[in-house]
Amino acid sequence: MILSILISAVLYYLSFPNVISLYGFSWLAWVFAIPFFFALQDKDLLSRLRGGFIFGLAANLVAVNWMIPYSLPGYLLLSLVLASQGVIFAALYHPLKNRPALSVLYVAGAWVVSEYFRKLLMLGESWNLAHTQTFDVPLLQITGVLGSSAVSFLLIVVNYALYIVLRRPQDLKMNVRAMLAAVVLLAVVYGYGFMKLVTNVVTMKPVNICVLQTDQDYHGDLTDDRVSKIVDANIVLTGEAVAAAREKPDLIVWPETAIPTDFLQDPELRMKMAALAQETGSYFLVGAAIRDEAGQHNSAVLLDRGGEVQQIYHKRHLIPLTEFVPGTWFWKMFANIFQVEAPALVEGKENNAGIMELRLRDGRTVRFGVAICSEDNIDTVFREYYRKGAQFVVVLLNNGWFTQKAGFVMHAQHSMVRAAENRFPVIRSANHGWSGLIDEVGGTKEDTMQSLGEKRFFNYELASGRKKSPYNNLGDTFCFLCVGFVILIQLITTIKVKK
Repeated sequence: MILSILISAVLYYLSFPNVISLYGFSWLAWVFAIPFFFALQDKDLLSRLRGGFIFGLAANLVAVNWMIPYSLPGYLLLSLVLASQGVIFAALYHPLKNRPALSVLYVAGAWVVSEYFRKLLMLGESWNLAHTQTFDVPLLQITGVLGSSAVSFLLIVVNYALYIVLRRPQDLKMNVRAMLAAVVLLAVVYGYGFMKLVTNVVTMKPVNICVLQTDQDYHGDLTDDRVSKIVDANIVLTGEAVAAAREKPDLIVWPETAIPTDFLQDPELRMKMAALAQETGSYFLVGAAIRDEAGQHNSAVLLDRGGEVQQIYHKRHLIPLTEFVPGTWFWKMFANIFQVEAPALVEGKENNAGIMELRLRDGRTVRFGVAICSEDNIDTVFREYYRKGAQFVVVLLNNGWFTQKAGFVMHAQHSMVRAAENRFPVIRSANHGWSGLIDEVGGTKEDTMQSLGEKRFFNYELASGRKKSPYNNLGDTFCFLCVGFVILIQLITTIKVKK
């Protein structure tokens, strides 16, 4: 049992970006769970719970190992919380005898339910199995209707159908029914995906955006002199980027905490930034550490062409145990156990919604949303921006504490899923990477991931149209349907057992 579980855990890890492959072996996600299903076969509840915990912990200990250099206690706690998904799934695991097609759907639904409850436990962080498929753009299109959980569902459908075949290869009738359920779903999902890609045409005039990947080292004491040198280096890189652009940028983007202090309260730094905006004639979106009467914020500041502050966005969804300690007993308990001391950052308020506007040179007004770091893993943030008229979203990141390139790509997968779900482009500006453009179908048009950990700039002509996104209105409806389906099947089987 243990060996089978560990094999599944390793295959799960390898399906994501890893130390062997920067992009991960995504095809393994279609088969990774088969050994896990064999391990759970005919086991009682206690044995299944134990197996689910072992799988969840082992899989996530290796999947997020890039976090170790940043915070060992945080890494261990994160792995424990992520392991809850395996435990929940194992508790719900209940194949239906002689009903292969229904069993396939039930087991896939149980997986979606377990991911959904882990998302709630993670305060909205929606990382899931679907992220392994971010480079399969046709498959990703179903997220624009049902969300990323639909991809997780399909992956488990195929896993479980193959498990049924391997478990009883001699039972031809059962195997045909199981595989038919999987093949029909695959055909529908991929057929829809290719149709959406063929009909995806954007005709609006572009917005010219310049993105910086600054590659700055923020370790050690950030003295005034050192901060000034960081800003000066970013100004030089900005000049190179503007000189290389075909058209003068409408918006220039610097990464999260590109200015690691409150430059609005520093006359010299503020003057430098105002002069730069005036010289380039561009809007500037700059990551900075802004302080006000509420305390310290992780912020994004929008400067207009004259260098005046047009809007400030404070990050609303802070990272548990690295940016703050949540007030719930669960997080406080583990923070005490692991002796986690997180910086006391202050979250932004809801009225600071993160929607910003650009007044372009041709008179058009363009609206966009701003997300900082892990907020690109909060699906509700992007749905909110879509409803408020955003034509694209800009994500600012630091990522300077990553030591593995796989961590950069795994983080970028969040933005790919969010772009496909909401059908608008996402621009990423990261300190070390990954920086670049993700289009409205979740794809990248150039291999900028080869520039991780380098000082670079990227100039884009961004088509800023808005496509219809059914998912934006449906939200977690698919997850709720899976919850209802799982409960219904559990009730029916319980009643039958009692009879």
